[in-house]
Amino acid sequence: MKKSYQPFLIKPDGEKQEVNPKNGTDFSLEELQGFVGGHVQILHMGRGELMVVDEEGKLKNLPHNKDATAIAYFRGRLFKGDYIVGPALICNKSQIK
Repeated sequence: MKKSYQPFLIKPDGEKQEVNPKNGTDFSLEELQGFVGGHVQILHMGRGELMVVDEEGKLKNLPHNKDATAIAYFRGRLFKGDYIVGPALICNKSQIK
């Protein structure tokens, strides 16, 4: 049996929190918006993973998220000098419909 992917939220202060969809399988748009605090932007991280962030986070002056930035940069999803702000959710693409 294939092990399910455990999604987690990375907060700007470095705290990581495991999260689960309320329905047990996939996140609703409202859940995603609640995690990131606004309109969602989805970054494809490769290997079937997605990172969900606030699309307007930089306009809102949300705090820099060093850990999420490092993950996105390592996966080749950010250009040098770019960065992630605010909370970031990492999940499997099957967990967003």
